[in-house]
Amino acid sequence: MRFLGTAILLTLFLLPMSSEPVRAGFDEGVAAYEREDYAAALREFLPIARRGDGMAQSYVGVMYQYGLGATADLEKAVYWYSQAADSGDTMAQRILGDLHAEGAWGKRDYAAAAQWYELAAEGGDVDAQRQLGNMYLEGRGVRRDHNLAAKWLHQAARQNDLQARELLRNTYVDRSTEKTRRDMANGRMEMALRAPSNCAGGFPNAPYDVNVTIKFPTPRIDHSRSIAQLGKISGLGHNTRALGLMKPDFVIETRPRAQGLPVGDKFCFWITGFDVNLRYRRLDVFVAKEYPVGSCPYRVILAHEREHVRVARKNLEEYAPRIRRALTSLLIPTGQDPAMVNSAGQARKEVKAISDELLRPVYKEMMKSLVAAQKMVDTPRAYARVRRKCNNW
Repeated sequence: MRFLGTAILLTLFLLPMSSEPVRAGFDEGVAAYEREDYAAALREFLPIARRGDGMAQSYVGVMYQYGLGATADLEKAVYWYSQAADSGDTMAQRILGDLHAEGAWGKRDYAAAAQWYELAAEGGDVDAQRQLGNMYLEGRGVRRDHNLAAKWLHQAARQNDLQARELLRNTYVDRSTEKTRRDMANGRMEMALRAPSNCAGGFPNAPYDVNVTIKFPTPRIDHSRSIAQLGKISGLGHNTRALGLMKPDFVIETRPRAQGLPVGDKFCFWITGFDVNLRYRRLDVFVAKEYPVGSCPYRVILAHEREHVRVARKNLEEYAPRIRRALTSLLIPTGQDPAMVNSAGQARKEVKAISDELLRPVYKEMMKSLVAAQKMVDTPRAYARVRRKCNNW
């Protein structure tokens, strides 16, 4: 790459419709619920719930919890949620997790919440996957574990959960390793030979590292342009009188290192690291030719432009750690939590998209900071100090 807490009531409407044959009364109950005739909905759902239907039991639980068509009764709601959860209904499992996390019985019980969230997450409930991932991030109810946090947040993100993706993008983990690249290549080969039938097993021993290097050239001094010519080069307009100028040519070069293998008709991939170059391809410092080499104005102008050079270098040094940090985001699929796509070509596009997403905001901040710092060198007060140092302008 180059740069020049979920509302429980609402989630009920997102329940998937059963693929089983139509159950007598169930569709009628859903229709009554959606037109807010809760008493009729409860009459339809209760007989089905008593026969063990998990989705109907979840509906009944929600209705008792919020007093829809019946007097609000948390004990009855929990009874029906528990019945539905035992039937494998993931929404009921997640709601029980929410109740424990929110302290519905007077005290928050994050450990119990995590257990319910895990059941629901394993069943594919996206909200539970996000909640559980966040608990592993923060160490609430479970031991803090960034690998498990990444696992569950990635699963939610792959179901297009934007909150999970935001958590992944903004969570950074130092995954540096002492292994050499040769060790890494050998390890990847061994892992490919032991590849599971899908990506789910992961490659927990796969190393990951980020290398950020700074390349800052020696500035080239150009004394061949006039004051008028430098004014044009500056881009500040033809009437600008530029006595000196620094012209940078900056680029960020990013080379991801990734590994992948076909799995059936899909492709499993993970990123093993990034090599990033922050570099100025060249730095030109101009001093107007009206001032002879060695003269007082020449020396003062050159010193002023060298201050711009110093600011440019300092900017690179300040942002190199931030760029490295951005590339340790949990958003990155590593060996611990590989990603599955349709082809190797799609994997390459995904890798580029991820690195762009992570580095673009850092790059923008970096350029904004550089412009602000350079303006501090070119204040009217600074120009006045330069003028006072020589008499023969």
